[in-house]
Amino acid sequence: MTKGKRAMPGWSRRDFLKTAGVAAATLAFPEVIISCGTQSGSTSAAIPKPRKGASIRLLQWTSFVKPADAEFKRQAAEWGAANGVTVAIETVTGDQLQPKTAAAVEAGAGPDIIQMQYGWPQLYTDACLDVTNDVNILINKLGKPDPVNEAFCKVKGTWRAIPYTVVPNAWTYRTDYFQQAGVSNFPTTWDELTAAAAKLKTTGKPISQTDGHAYGDSLTM
Repeated sequence: MTKGKRAMPGWSRRDFLKTAGVAAATLAFPEVIISCGTQSGSTSAAIPKPRKGASIRLLQWTSFVKPADAEFKRQAAEWGAANGVTVAIETVTGDQLQPKTAAAVEAGAGPDIIQMQYGWPQLYTDACLDVTNDVNILINKLGKPDPVNEAFCKVKGTWRAIPYTVVPNAWTYRTDYFQQAGVSNFPTTWDELTAAAAKLKTTGKPISQTDGHAYGDSLTM
């Protein structure tokens, strides 16, 4: 939970795609991506060159905007043709993404790049490559990402996922219930949320929030 305005300059989709096009394992994608494996990365920000004849498999969820999937695949094919790399894109529904990710991690085989959300890089750290060098390339060109991105993508000081965007959820709540419980303002920290939940529970209007690595709007309803 965060407070304040932190609009980050420079990290536009267009600029990101231009930069990501030079990295062997970074394409265009929503949320964050991870590369599966356990190798150590570099902090030199040296730009890697795609290996001719290589193939990349990328797993992501189906976009809510259908033409976006077609455009994504078009960009991937264009990048692949320009760099001599075969790029295969697999799209699945949102509820299938994590089970497929977990299965790939358990089997030690599967997509090379996986779209992730929330704290998944923390959950699957051992299966994530050190992508510090790739992130540094982007930072050198575009500046630092939002602190929220860093909190999710960086594990114990090491970048385990490449941030792409932040999609904030809007909380849906009844102001009159909060007022009845003596809570004048909506919480801005987890401690405040816990305290507010305790007060609301005494009025018979408890706060209900999904857990267990759920995703989407259910987290804030």
